[in-house]
Amino acid sequence: MPVSAFFDIGATGAEYSPEELALISCCRGMSEAHRQFLVKMVRELQQTNKAAAGRVTAVRLLKKPYAEGETAACEERYVRDTPRTRRADLLFLVRGDGMAPDYPDGCIVAVRRTADVKPGETALFSADGALILRVLQADGLHALNPAYPLMRTDDGEIRPVGLAAGIVNDADFADDAEIAAFEARKQAAR
Repeated sequence: MPVSAFFDIGATGAEYSPEELALISCCRGMSEAHRQFLVKMVRELQQTNKAAAGRVTAVRLLKKPYAEGETAACEERYVRDTPRTRRADLLFLVRGDGMAPDYPDGCIVAVRRTADVKPGETALFSADGALILRVLQADGLHALNPAYPLMRTDDGEIRPVGLAAGIVNDADFADDAEIAAFEARKQAAR
């Protein structure tokens, strides 16, 4: 198989990035056996991507912080299987600008449940019954926005819920067809 066919390039290759052109050049310098191995590996990666592209999973979305004595307002949301959502055990809807600019008001944060939070890490905490996203430091919980005061970890009951794994964007959420397929697979498995 010629390299141009493998990379699906035309005569000029002008529509490709410098990185893609460097990869093509590298491939041209390989032995035939190495090129065949590379083609095989790329095909396997394409199959893996294709298989993962259709995967959807359900994750709980905590819709708002909750006051002491209340239960968390939750709804089930469906997300696509991506590296960011794969790490999430739950989603948290940020309210307020305490963690701006990194976590703006209204963003949804993927959270991986763990009690093991180290200084410098951004995590979701239960603080006196409310959920709050903050950075753990030796002296307490810090907001990114300097207008918010330090929350000392010895002031009241504060415990970690999980580590922030990143902001979930609109493209991470499953569409109606993906949700229907997920539900059908779930029913068939019962």
